[in-house]
Amino acid sequence: MVIDRIARVVMESFEESEIILAVVDREGCYVSSKIDIFEEVFSDPQMLDEICKKIDDGCEPLTTEMGNYFVAGASIDDVGYSILLVPNYSSDKMAAYSDFSEIVLSQIAMLAEKFLPEEETSRFAYDSELMAGIPLN
Repeated sequence: MVIDRIARVVMESFEESEIILAVVDREGCYVSSKIDIFEEVFSDPQMLDEICKKIDDGCEPLTTEMGNYFVAGASIDDVGYSILLVPNYSSDKMAAYSDFSEIVLSQIAMLAEKFLPEEETSRFAYDSELMAGIPLN
């Protein structure tokens, strides 16, 4: 599964951290650095679905508060989402958390791009041998 490959690349950085990272695919399956806490925060699957829908609607990076967690999310190409949960959230730290999460989420997306499977064909693909025989005038 693609999210498993992405998770293997990025989860190691979060093993010793209080920050929780989850990689979620388009069907709602996920891998998390702290699965028990992630499932506790998102005990209602509709909450995670709503966050993903808002990201798809262009609210990216999405930031919100859930309990005492700062939650941030962004898309990972067209395969899924990265979701960060930062514990001990307080509103006076909102600006710092937002800046921090935007940096981390963009780094995760960049790392994930390296491990996403190449598409079979690009919309810009062409056969150079065929193009070489076409006169330009």
